[in-house]
Amino acid sequence: MSVEGVAAERRTICVRFDTGLSSESLAMDVPGGVVTRPLKKWYDPTFWPVQQFVHLRDRASNGGFAALLGMPGAVSCSAGGRVELVALRNAVREKMYGLMPIPAMPATGHERYSYTFEYALLFTESGGWRENSVDVLSRQIIDDAHADDGLDSIRALVKSLVTVDSDDIAVTSIKSASRGGGFIVRLLTYAATGKQVSISMRDRTLVDAYLCDSRERDLSRLNVDGGVVHLVMPGSIATARIICD
Repeated sequence: MSVEGVAAERRTICVRFDTGLSSESLAMDVPGGVVTRPLKKWYDPTFWPVQQFVHLRDRASNGGFAALLGMPGAVSCSAGGRVELVALRNAVREKMYGLMPIPAMPATGHERYSYTFEYALLFTESGGWRENSVDVLSRQIIDDAHADDGLDSIRALVKSLVTVDSDDIAVTSIKSASRGGGFIVRLLTYAATGKQVSISMRDRTLVDAYLCDSRERDLSRLNVDGGVVHLVMPGSIATARIICD
């Protein structure tokens, strides 16, 4: 689904869904992992920042509801299961009671052009985000090579350059190495920490590889067998320097 338009000045437009689910918390992805947050903190409603997905579960039935976002946004949920997603904003600097600037809310300016908020909804029968692979589904929607946004050819090219053998692990970036030769490949997972993954390249045979830190400094040599690199995810993020023939 999508919402297209421009919000009036000093207005925020949300999409709202009454799920009928009674939940105590929300699970959502943030840079580097997934966190569980309470429905309410200081403000009522409390809008939490979310990157790609949010999932809630009913306390009685264990059934769930997920929203998968095409871009980072914000979400709130009431105790009765009313979910709101921020779709459009015209963000002048927010102020409490019209007087005091809200800390950590620096957004200012005027939105003059129409844009589109894209999202998908998913109902889960039982289990949490991990059991229902909500993270994988959200990534598939965002990286859809058939999406009608003019980026289909770029998505198809990126997905074909470097491949991994697990849907739980995503290739988030490919670039030339700034230290040493070869390419830097960065991997991300929410559910497969400690899992072994194989990396391969299209039309090229990998001959050497190193596990690196975030500054692309080699930490250890990786096993390369038959032109394929094997590594164990050290955490939610991994950086590898791969060298091809």
